[in-house]
Amino acid sequence: INPVPSRPNRLRPVVQVSTKVLQVETRAAGSLLSYGALYTVRGERIIASCALGYAHGWPWSARVTDNNNREAPPLAFAPDDADTPCPCCGPVSMDIIMVDITSYVKKHNRAPSHLLLLGHPTYRAEQLARAAGIIEYEILTRLGSQLSKCYVSR
Repeated sequence: INPVPSRPNRLRPVVQVSTKVLQVETRAAGSLLSYGALYTVRGERIIASCALGYAHGWPWSARVTDNNNREAPPLAFAPDDADTPCPCCGPVSMDIIMVDITSYVKKHNRAPSHLLLLGHPTYRAEQLARAAGIIEYEILTRLGSQLSKCYVSR
């Protein structure tokens, strides 16, 4: 979290949130995603359903619908490819988010098994907070007890 938001953040990320990819589907243009049919797929896309949602503390307001966050969605990254962002798509449900992994699959000819949603060197809590319309501190304080925690010393 940037202690002085008006200045560049020189701190290293100290928290990572990663999630398991549960299912991968190719969706046709015009397909509707998730409950409420609030997200319309533009062009054929490869969509990963991932084990993370608002019950885990992921901000519900980070949803990506046809009318919200469409142009600047929250991003995910595969652990083995920090250069290929995968945009989140659709609403955030209780235990599932959806991520467009099309670019990753085209580059690697396979789907990732996990995705990093927080803690990437160039996509940090600041960007997620902006996409969710909340403050950075709230990103960390929402992370709940349903998330497994692993403390690493470096």
